This record gives sequence, structure tokens and C-alpha cells, in this order.
Amino acid sequence: MYGSLLASCGYDRKVIIWQQISGRWGKVFEYCEHASSVNCVCWAPHSYGLMLACGSSDGTISILVSDETQSWRAFRISDAHSVGVNSVSWAPSIDAEFIFNPSLVTTTTNNSLHHPIKRFVSGGCDSLIKIWREDVSSGNPEWVEETRLDGHTDWVRDVAWCPSLNISRQLIASCGQDGRLIIWQSANNDNEIRMMNTSTANNPNSNEIESKDFPSTTQYSTFWRPTILYTYSDVVWNVSWSVTGNILAVSGGDNKVVQSIFILDFVVYHSIGSTM
Repeated sequence: MYGSLLASCGYDRKVIIWQQISGRWGKVFEYCEHASSVNCVCWAPHSYGLMLACGSSDGTISILVSDETQSWRAFRISDAHSVGVNSVSWAPSIDAEFIFNPSLVTTTTNNSLHHPIKRFVSGGCDSLIKIWREDVSSGNPEWVEETRLDGHTDWVRDVAWCPSLNISRQLIASCGQDGRLIIWQSANNDNEIRMMNTSTANNPNSNEIESKDFPSTTQYSTFWRPTILYTYSDVVWNVSWSVTGNILAVSGGDNKVVQSIFILDFVVYHSIGSTM
């Protein structure tokens, strides 16, 4: 939800924005431009304004934006994922330059402060995870693929960007048809990347897997280290972080819910319970 607004999507190819007024729900906006089912919707952080990301089986992602006049505009990412998009999740609302380069201080350009760069992550039926960034350099907002992460062997069912405001470490959780639960951790500089590679190379029993970054369009060196937290015997459908970003809930086809508690880089608690 976004305030009193609720977004829904479905197999009817529609995205509907609802608003509760005086205890009754009514349609505010209906988007019908997708050619196949809309599988996921996700509100952007409040500081970005009224903005909604939508992923569809037609392979595209739509970004719906409402301005001060309460009119809606749609920005489309064509061919985001071949066969279909299953999940989208927004990055936390902090200056993205600090996410990947914490040593920076806020600077001014043309006498204006840097604005947070909008990013979100998506997962699809092509077994890939992609990170998208809004590019406003041309004056017109455009969404560009920034990073491509390859760690699943089957459909990616869900992705979740950790909401923690820890600028020295960003985490993305992903799960899929292959039963894998993967945690992706960002590296901020060449030294960290070197340490990650050395750690993996020196540990033959490591659960870490090779990540293949798509040539980055950002000026910063961004690397995401994937670690398989667990491999289940059945499909893993959903992952969800707590508000504080230290608890991850996981649900899968084995009819169980898993909770993992993170302190720094360590999983300190792991519980499994049946939902039925």
C-alpha cells in the first residue's frame, strides 16, 4: 500500500490502483497496456513520490508515475525478461552513490544537491536477476539495465531488496524454481571485490557461486557476491525482509515458512515451521 492507495494486478492483464475513501474502496486508475498477465506490483519508497513498478508475462516492466495533477504516466522497459517477469523490488531510498561508494560525500553539481538515484531489481523466467536504474541525463526519464546477475538455473520466482539503510552493505534475496535461496551482497570497491574472490577461491566448500555482471552503465565498479543460503527440495516462491532488514522470511512448495536472522554476514538463527 501507499498511504490509502492499494495496487492490484492479475491474469486479466490489468493493474488497478484503488483508494479507500470513507470506508469504501474505489478505482483511481486502471492500466491495461500489458499483453499478458501482470504478475507483480511494487510501490517505490515514499520519497520517490507516487510510483509503481509492474512486471508482466509479456516480458516487459511498466513504471507508473502520478504527478501533482494526479494524472498517471507509464514508462515501459521492453524485453526486460524473456518469457516473463515474476518479481520486482525497489532499492531503499538513499543516495545510490553512497551505496556503491560510501567514501563519497554529498557534493553539488550546477548548484543543486544530488538526488537519490532510483533503482529496483527484477527476476524473471529467463533465470536472471536484473538491476535497473533511472537515467535522467537526457532530460527524459529512461530506465536502463545496470547489472545482470546469474545464479539460478530455473525461473526466478521472487526477489527482495533489503530495506536496511546500511550504506556499507546492500543485500538482495532471491529464490526460484530451482529451490535455491540466494543472498547477493554488494561490494563497494576493488579491495572488497578482491577479498570476495580470494575468500571463495580459498574455500572449496563455499556456497558462493560465480556472479556474472552485465557490463555496467554506472560510473562505479559494482559487484554482487552471491551465496546460496539454502537449497530446498521444492520450488521457493517468496522471500520477504523485515522492516529492519535483519530477518528474512521464506516460503516454498514444501509447505514450510523459514526465518533467517542476519547479524553482519552471519546467519544466527534458522527456524522452519509448517503453515498447515
